[in-house]
Amino acid sequence: MPITREEFAGGLDKGLIKIVTILAKSPDHAFTDKEVAEKAQVDNKTAFLILQDLKQTGYIVGKSISGQYYYTVSDEVAMQIKSGNFEMPTEEEIMDILKGNAPGEDDNTRYIG
Repeated sequence: MPITREEFAGGLDKGLIKIVTILAKSPDHAFTDKEVAEKAQVDNKTAFLILQDLKQTGYIVGKSISGQYYYTVSDEVAMQIKSGNFEMPTEEEIMDILKGNAPGEDDNTRYIG
């Protein structure tokens, strides 16, 4: 079913929030897109596309190992989680990250990781 342009522009996929949460809760593990999809209860294609978007921001990293592609949070995010200096991003901060901005920054500032 089609959605309006306004819904498209302002909408945040709940799968995205679930995926960020899954990866942030497991900074010492890497997952395939299929594993992430299963845990987030989204289809594989959706998980793959969300992971690719997050990877482009530097929030997560990906790597092929023995023919499988795995994703995990970046080293910087993992260190923040382990040191207790990490707070789960809000929906607004996740949107900023996907736009390439530091959470809370305006659209003219580029942010990686």
